[in-house]
Amino acid sequence: MIRVIHKDQITSDHSEGLRYLAKEMDVDVLIFGHFHHPIIEKFEVLLLSPSSAIMPGIAEPGAIELDIFEVRIRWKVIDVMGMCVVILSMG
Repeated sequence: MIRVIHKDQITSDHSEGLRYLAKEMDVDVLIFGHFHHPIIEKFEVLLLSPSSAIMPGIAEPGAIELDIFEVRIRWKVIDVMGMCVVILSMG
């Protein structure tokens, strides 16, 4: 299961707190906003912050693309020029 949240639902700005939040929500992937830079942390759950396409703050504008195939998830971090900078997968 995948869940998307934003700042009001984030109980911690550290990956350990977000990991526990994802476990409480019983999700496999937690996508969270507000940080304006890409974050990818893989534990027993996948934590993703997709960056910001229009208001990046401290990072270059970007996004994360997810491809979901049954039980496999593949993700790409895409920079402002549309170039893939990281491709990873789990499952």
